[in-house]
Amino acid sequence: MELLGFLDNPGTATSWVASAEPGVEVTVGRHLSPGEEARIADRAPSELGSEFLKGNFRWSALLALILIGAGIAALGAWVTQRPVADRAVAVAGVQASAAELRPAMAGASGLNESLVAPEVTIGSVTETLSQVDDLARQLFTASALLPQSEATHRARATAASGDALDATKLLREAYAYRAAVLPVLAAPALETDPELIEIEEAVRQFGAWRARFDEIRTALPADVLGRVTGELDSVSVQLDTMMTDYVDALRSDDQAAAADVVAGLERRLAAIETSLFTALGDVQTRVQRHIDSSLFALDLLVG
Repeated sequence: MELLGFLDNPGTATSWVASAEPGVEVTVGRHLSPGEEARIADRAPSELGSEFLKGNFRWSALLALILIGAGIAALGAWVTQRPVADRAVAVAGVQASAAELRPAMAGASGLNESLVAPEVTIGSVTETLSQVDDLARQLFTASALLPQSEATHRARATAASGDALDATKLLREAYAYRAAVLPVLAAPALETDPELIEIEEAVRQFGAWRARFDEIRTALPADVLGRVTGELDSVSVQLDTMMTDYVDALRSDDQAAAADVVAGLERRLAAIETSLFTALGDVQTRVQRHIDSSLFALDLLVG
């Protein structure tokens, strides 16, 4: 620098360097004092110490994040598996209901066989049919819980319960009709000997039976065994003439004519009874179809 003429006085050159504290003069070419070296060393970069981590990082926050992540993962797995679990529960419920209904349908089949029997106990009929109805509705309700993926099970359960309810409806109506009509189809015990009955008593007895006959006939449902009801209506129309002929025969002391009127009434009533049991046989066939169809679907459900 002397050669270039920048220094007037040759000697030691000095310069200022940036330091952490302003005003510290550092001379180039000379040694730093111990105090200056210490201050510069304090400004040197260093690794993070353990005291920094201990003082500023929260391990509880990291643990909370881990727990939240685990909870979300568990929730996702539960949501994924829930439809599978629900499906299994629904299918098991349908199978259990089908297993309960099946023996009850066997009881309904027994009632159907007795529909045309000479005598039946109406109390047992009502109890058995009510049980079948309850179990069929239980199966139908259980089938409503099945998911769309179990459409086959649902269709079978619906068919089984529907056929069971149709069978019990037909049986209940047929048994009620039979119980109501059979008593009035029994011919009245009318006296035919003029010497053994007064005319007034004969009129009262015939009139009482006729009133009972018409009371039952008019109370019958129009949509149950309509052909039999039509025959009852036909007899009712003829009762006026029959009663007149019967009383006239007694009044004229014509026992044969009175007996002929009573026998004619008995034949008409017997013919209607035959028609009744024929119609009940037709109902029996229809009921058995529903029972067989229901049992077939129940067997598929139970497995």
